[in-house]
Amino acid sequence: MLIQFWNSIKKSFFGLATFLVVWSIISLFYENFIVPSPLLVVKNLVSMITEPAVVQNYWLTMYRLLIGFLFSFFCGTIIGVVSYILKINHYIENVMSLLQVVPGVIIGSFFILIYGVGSAVPIGMIIIMITPIVATNTVTGLLDHPKELVEVINVFGGNVFDIIKNVYIPKLYPVFKTNFLICTALSLKIIILGEFVGCDDGLGFLFNNARIFYNMVDVYSYLVMIILTAVAFQVFIQAIFLFYWKKLN
Repeated sequence: MLIQFWNSIKKSFFGLATFLVVWSIISLFYENFIVPSPLLVVKNLVSMITEPAVVQNYWLTMYRLLIGFLFSFFCGTIIGVVSYILKINHYIENVMSLLQVVPGVIIGSFFILIYGVGSAVPIGMIIIMITPIVATNTVTGLLDHPKELVEVINVFGGNVFDIIKNVYIPKLYPVFKTNFLICTALSLKIIILGEFVGCDDGLGFLFNNARIFYNMVDVYSYLVMIILTAVAFQVFIQAIFLFYWKKLN
């Protein structure tokens, strides 16, 4: 199981290692006020995470991300299941596709005009941009179910609950895993953008402040914090799904 778990997360760590190597090489050719070295950024990051204001803003960002993502996941799954049952998935997919092409900045500006600066902006951006992805993936997973297995269950006198348990749930399980892996990482990017353009607190706000004052050490420190959070999400999700997959089997 440990080998399987490592195989599922090694790409994330390989990507992180590659990023650090490339960054280290590039930093050799620039001054620290342009591209600071990883060592300098790590030292700054260690001091930053002991500051109450930074910690408070970090957890505020995570709270907004959790609210936005869970709402998006629930709504997207319901939309996908209902559209499959009612056989209107083609219409729903067209609507979802239109929502996906709308730029995040425009969505953020829309929420700022309605609700003003605050948590509604990043949370609303996540809901608008993540729900279509979850809905589309859910419909695709349901459409890809083994029809022969449904016929076998019907032949042997099975009911709709047997079909749901033995056909649809096993097909939705990997879909849920994919939705969590892809959409949590994407939600993290969206929440930073949302706080960047429409909040006066959170990591995105701190990131924007550092950028405005051209404090590149802080900019890279927040960037590393975001990347490490994304990797932590990937590891946690892989561990949870691997554990429950083993229990289900």
